[in-house]
Amino acid sequence: MLSCIDLSVKVGKKQVLDSVNADFKRGQVTYILGPNGAGKSALIHTIMGSLIFKVSSGKIVVENRDITQLKPYERSRLGIFASWQEPVAIPGLKTFDFLYHSYKSTHKELSKQEFREKVLNPLVKRLKIKHALLDRDLYVGFSGGEKKRVEVLSMLLLKPKYIFLDELDSGLDVDAEKELFTQIYSYAKKNSAALVVVSHTFRVHNYIPADRVYVLKHGQLAASGGKELVERVEKQGFGGV
Repeated sequence: MLSCIDLSVKVGKKQVLDSVNADFKRGQVTYILGPNGAGKSALIHTIMGSLIFKVSSGKIVVENRDITQLKPYERSRLGIFASWQEPVAIPGLKTFDFLYHSYKSTHKELSKQEFREKVLNPLVKRLKIKHALLDRDLYVGFSGGEKKRVEVLSMLLLKPKYIFLDELDSGLDVDAEKELFTQIYSYAKKNSAALVVVSHTFRVHNYIPADRVYVLKHGQLAASGGKELVERVEKQGFGGV
């Protein structure tokens, strides 16, 4: 389990999270809901170890280990993965090289040819990614859908235990949304991964049903509950929570 315990976070002098307590259990789907600026993305950035988000009090614990001071790559090696609403383009870094070295960081070493043929190509086919995309600079000039498919490809390569999706549905059409979320949910169920979803699109719940729901407002935990909380927010808005 990954837990945030009395977690308070600042960006500069601004408080963005205030004494948040949340548990993300393996084998469970958790939704984080809230209006714009509620602290949803701030929570995920903090869990991943972003240097911009400073923990002022509290801690983050994974399987009884305090990871509050660990670097992002150390958290990744513990099986924590995040997909961002707008992945950063990196000119000069080929997509294939990024994927290959990411894979090598947590798996046995393969030659580039072995990696491409045995590991990458089957996933590329499954996710309907054009092979030409792999030879382009990472996310440079990619469409929204292409970015999100590569994000999911990264997830499947790394095989994480804890998956955080920050508005992955942003930029996807309905068909692509269904395909990708079905793939993610299938992976999470098969591998008993904790799957955490941030989304403003309630139709995502059709593909990934919630077990647990947290609602954030103004950086604080305003409510928690089961899937019925998703339905209440959809009908009544956040004012009804």
